[in-house]
Amino acid sequence: MELRFLGPLSAGFPSPASDWQARRLDIRDLLTPHPTTTYFARVSGESMSGACIGDRDIVVIDRAITATPNAIVVARLADGFVIKRLRRSRGRTLLSAEHGDYPAIDVTGRTDFEIWGVVTLRSHSSPFQLPTRGLMPSARCAARLRAAAEPTPRSTGGQPG
Repeated sequence: MELRFLGPLSAGFPSPASDWQARRLDIRDLLTPHPTTTYFARVSGESMSGACIGDRDIVVIDRAITATPNAIVVARLADGFVIKRLRRSRGRTLLSAEHGDYPAIDVTGRTDFEIWGVVTLRSHSSPFQLPTRGLMPSARCAARLRAAAEPTPRSTGGQPG
């Protein structure tokens, strides 16, 4: 599917109109850099609301990407699939929710566990709707995700740098 692409939009001062050029953009190029290993799924539940992934959102899952700690993954557990954050701690592999009401799942050594793919993008089911049931508005979600992605300063153990 081809869409008309306006080009860059200034989030600060407006850019001169003479720089405007419309061109074609294939949405598949943005969503699926690996088309044969990319899948879409609709999320059910709110266990990932702290990562700005809510009930009825659509996620893009890429099976060609290797999961790293802290990545949001889709995992196969027994006969079903879950979306969780991958954590590794003290030799354990955990699937963690991003909501305090849901406990982490220890999958260390489980034979019915497989990391199925890495979530690369999410689309809110109703982006202009005010949040309900404790979900955060998009701007707060973006700020929270940026803060979570920033490296944590290393402790010097009370010793000067």
